[in-house]
Amino acid sequence: MGLRSSAATVPPGLRTTLACAEYLQARPEDALRILGDVEREPLPGDQLSGKLTTLVWPAMFELAAHGPHAARPVIERARRLTADRGADWILPFHAFVAGGAALAAAEWNTAVAELDTGLELAQEQESGWISIAVGQRAYIDAHRGRPAQAREQLAAARRSG
Repeated sequence: MGLRSSAATVPPGLRTTLACAEYLQARPEDALRILGDVEREPLPGDQLSGKLTTLVWPAMFELAAHGPHAARPVIERARRLTADRGADWILPFHAFVAGGAALAAAEWNTAVAELDTGLELAQEQESGWISIAVGQRAYIDAHRGRPAQAREQLAAARRSG
């Protein structure tokens, strides 16, 4: 893809979209290359400042490409940048990625804490982008021998629309 060589000239929002397309085609390494060092770039103009999900994706792509150990520092850096930018609405998504990393590392107590925190924040913010986190949380409950709790998690998500 020609974009890789000129990633810095493409706006972060468009690069995020293109990177997500690569990720969805099972190419997380390409997604990371497209994003480049988007975390270190200056904020977009006031109109978009704090309104883009750009900070969530590098950790998710890193998790897919290199596993939980590599994703953790990216998650923590993204959380710091999110706080610095006053974009608290993104915090549930950082918790979801951190929960996914903990789940992949078989650290189920940490995964539960991250996923539950993210789901609570998402509920407070009335965010509907929770399906993966709900599924991961139900997966943990089912594998811990709590199928009724797992089914209730999934049923509650279905009822909430």
